[in-house]
Amino acid sequence: MKTMTRHLLQLAACLFLLFSVASATPTSFQEAQRQGEDVPGGSLRWTFDWKGKKVVIASDGKGTVGEREFQMPLNSTRLTARLYHATFEGDLLLLVEETDEESGAGKAARFAAKTLKSKWTCGIPGINVGPGLIDGKSAYFSARATAMKVNLQTGQWDWRKTNLNRTSEETTYRFNAFDLPTVTDQSVTFPESGTSGSITFNKADGEILEIR
Repeated sequence: MKTMTRHLLQLAACLFLLFSVASATPTSFQEAQRQGEDVPGGSLRWTFDWKGKKVVIASDGKGTVGEREFQMPLNSTRLTARLYHATFEGDLLLLVEETDEESGAGKAARFAAKTLKSKWTCGIPGINVGPGLIDGKSAYFSARATAMKVNLQTGQWDWRKTNLNRTSEETTYRFNAFDLPTVTDQSVTFPESGTSGSITFNKADGEILEIR
């Protein structure tokens, strides 16, 4: 009996370790399928599957999950460019870019799984919103010359770095867009889109560690 109990405890410990490792694996936001025309009053919309339901989001931010409706909170008139989605603690996460025809900016939002009500929204200054990466209870987002770390439970940013194209004369015409970030235990790297360049930050405080 003691031997069986010991084996069961060892098995439980192994399963807990495996679950902990799996849950700690960074997860990327996925890009939704874009359809229709990108013009004011047009038919632009995004679609993707979430928890076995089809999600449709129009350019005015109105969305449906199956037969349920929700609204992406917007500061501007419509969504444009890309829309990304992910799941965190069972809730729906959206990462979008919006515009008022003269300027644009990004926004992330978390929606409760049961009610589809927004728990929080977080602004992302700048156009060219890039794909986000979930790392534990945080996410890394980017836009033009901008990189940031956001707490996914509160929607508050832990750090935000802007004007990255002004860090030196060598970066003046760079970092207009970023690809998916990569992380290590201590750092996060934002690859410059379309080049071999990148910026690496300290995950804890956002200190720039390296510019390539």
